Amino acid sequence: MTFIFKHNSINFKFAGVAILLLLTVSAFAQQALPRQYEYDAMGNRVFRKVVRLKSAISDTIPTTQGLGTLQQQKDTFSDKIGNYAVTIYPNPTSGTITVQFEHSVTNGQYKISSLAGHILQQSTFSSSSIKVDLSSYPAGIYLLNVKMDGVEETWKIIKK
Repeated sequence: MTFIFKHNSINFKFAGVAILLLLTVSAFAQQALPRQYEYDAMGNRVFRKVVRLKSAISDTIPTTQGLGTLQQQKDTFSDKIGNYAVTIYPNPTSGTITVQFEHSVTNGQYKISSLAGHILQQSTFSSSSIKVDLSSYPAGIYLLNVKMDGVEETWKIIKK
């Protein structure tokens, strides 16, 4: 199948295969988005949610050091989860990341998962900061999901 388009007396020919290829690439790109699933007691999937990712990498976070000099830190990210301010650093990391909260958390949960959705580690915490060791995982992008007080956020973490 060949499509011919005319624009300013120039013929453009597109093969059906090229259009099919573009549609296939688009379909694969949609499948690459991280998703969360919920299952009922029988193991049937009852809910699918595409995860909205916040990047835990900031290009420029200005901090004042010394005599008022401005230094750009690229390995620290600050955000809010519910009423709590949270800081994640270093990101990208080659080993351990620290997640620092504005106030002490009484009942929090975190999990690290791959982009494919496999949970690599998870735990609960009751403190103002947690340290997550990623040194045993290969370089790549991972998802850090933190849940506390019924509020949940997910950030991308890059392992060098």
